[in-house]
Amino acid sequence: MYSKISTSFRQHRYRGFNLVEAAIVLGVIGLVIGGIWIAASTVYENMKVAHLITTVTQINNNAQKVLSASMVLDNAYTTIPSQLRYEIIPKDTAGPSIDAVGGGWGYTSNIHNGYNGSYGVSIVSRADGATYYNAPNGAILINVTNLPRAACINFITRITASAKNELINVGNAFGVNRTNAFPVPVDTPICQQSRNHLYLMFKFERIN
Repeated sequence: MYSKISTSFRQHRYRGFNLVEAAIVLGVIGLVIGGIWIAASTVYENMKVAHLITTVTQINNNAQKVLSASMVLDNAYTTIPSQLRYEIIPKDTAGPSIDAVGGGWGYTSNIHNGYNGSYGVSIVSRADGATYYNAPNGAILINVTNLPRAACINFITRITASAKNELINVGNAFGVNRTNAFPVPVDTPICQQSRNHLYLMFKFERIN
């Protein structure tokens, strides 16, 4: 009797997995890995958007400081002198040169915003600000290009919530959709493209 029980126990103990059990185990492992991957991807994406917000905030702060010592916003043309662009664009996003593109836009010449896009900065003169935007001190216009739809929504909802008192309006770079109602909702039409080019218009507060 003992011998039969012992033999049966050893056979049961060492028989291993059958194909169904192995498939179940692999399925569970796959679900766990998939969940970890989704969570990690979400965290990484939020970090990229947080870096966008930090950079745009830094560009605005730099522009406020640099342009407060300049009379450039008193000019009729929205052109930032080239030497000032280097002081406004953060060094960790700027390429070896900063290009002046149309109307005084200062773009980083290399790709640095995490989505194969770039940052740009320009200004709205005091005259135009007072006439069109109720911004008698003028305004700072920051451009962020090539954002995928999900990243665009994440970025614009978060920055318009945190900086709503500093913004005049935001919209896509083509001017089709824009708003001055903050924070922007997640169903905003501003981010309807597969790749979105945004602008954010910040109030200029003269320091001196």
